[in-house]
Amino acid sequence: MDRGLAVLLTACTGGLIALQAPINSVLGKAVGTWQAALVSFAIGTVAPVVGSAIPAIGIGVAVAAIRRPGTRAQPGASSPRVCERR
Repeated sequence: MDRGLAVLLTACTGGLIALQAPINSVLGKAVGTWQAALVSFAIGTVAPVVGSAIPAIGIGVAVAAIRRPGTRAQPGASSPRVCERR
């Protein structure tokens, strides 16, 4: 990876982390403290799982599955193929 790209990604990540507190504050005022904590925890749990699953199944397969509702991805496929659900 290029050093400039690494610095840019690091700066963007820091900016997103800095935005977390104000977003949580607004969410807490809108839905309540415990509900906001549940939403924040759920997103914080699901996002890394989804983020690590996409490289495992291939980005083309993931995009194809998202674009065609009612289909499921074929894990390990190198092209954006999908199977129709039965």
